[in-house]
Amino acid sequence: MSLKQDERNQRILRELIQLPGNRKCMDCTAKGTVAAVIDFGTFVCQTCSGIHREFGHRIKMISMATFKPEEIEKLKRIGNDNARKIWLAKWTPSDFPEPDPTRHKQIREFMQAKYVAKKWLDPAMKDAIENG
Repeated sequence: MSLKQDERNQRILRELIQLPGNRKCMDCTAKGTVAAVIDFGTFVCQTCSGIHREFGHRIKMISMATFKPEEIEKLKRIGNDNARKIWLAKWTPSDFPEPDPTRHKQIREFMQAKYVAKKWLDPAMKDAIENG
């Protein structure tokens, strides 16, 4: 990838993380996102990026990684707002309170329910958003 393309992608990423829905971590209550979860097209905080790695999810740090055009497109298409419509479609705070960023065990449990057990998933919404 050319330097010009990489600079363009970094600019797009900086714009994406400034969108209101992407400012808050997808998986906890932390404000400010520093990483992208390529598998889900979402933005997360430092803590959650490490926990996603434990699950084997593909993570890229926004300021340190080179992103492929298709990864940028996925992040633009999905982002945290659309991901919430997919993965948290049937979720309510009474099901499982959104974890605090210092509560690693609760974050793991929340991710397990959300992404592995797919407890609150809306499959039709997932297909619609991911496939345009």
